Amino acid sequence: MNKYARAFGVNKLLRQLLKNPFFGFFIHWLFQGILNMDKTERVFKLSIDIILTWIIGILLQPWLNIFSYVLGFWVAHSLNFIFNAQIWTLLRIYGYTYITYEKYHTYINDIRVRISNEGSISEAYAIGSLARNEPWHPYTDFDIRLIRKKGLHNGIRSCLFTLIERSRALFAKFPLDIYLLDDKNHLKDINQDEEPYCLK
Repeated sequence: MNKYARAFGVNKLLRQLLKNPFFGFFIHWLFQGILNMDKTERVFKLSIDIILTWIIGILLQPWLNIFSYVLGFWVAHSLNFIFNAQIWTLLRIYGYTYITYEKYHTYINDIRVRISNEGSISEAYAIGSLARNEPWHPYTDFDIRLIRKKGLHNGIRSCLFTLIERSRALFAKFPLDIYLLDDKNHLKDINQDEEPYCLK
């Protein structure tokens, strides 16, 4: 059904559980797409959790003592989930999204311009239904893989760009499936049956 079922193996019980939206949301909250991330983006996402947990824990420590960090982690992880975990892409799996043809193509054109103007991104590719030339339908999502330029500065900047695009998609209620790759060769690990469509 999705990447979590594949990651844990072809487990019939897990596949059945993932058909339930509440269980699916819990699993997605727990992992937040980290199984699909390359090293740079994974470190960036975990760093957000750690930094926010530390800040919130310190602020709440006078009232909650050691439990302040437990609550801090829950808040930090939930904020990371809301703004950096592609909620509408998850909702699409359960049929809770509906995108018009005009909105879909307008969003694609707009994000393509933003990607072209982002200096930390060397290349970008669309995968999934667009790469397979499948016909559009109201429950179509948009899968993008960004290839970052080398260097620490570009790594941080490209991660921030990806975070902003996920947040933008959240408020636009658009099912954007976007990940940042450290190397173009990692595209080969995604799907051997499709030819990625170059966006930049």
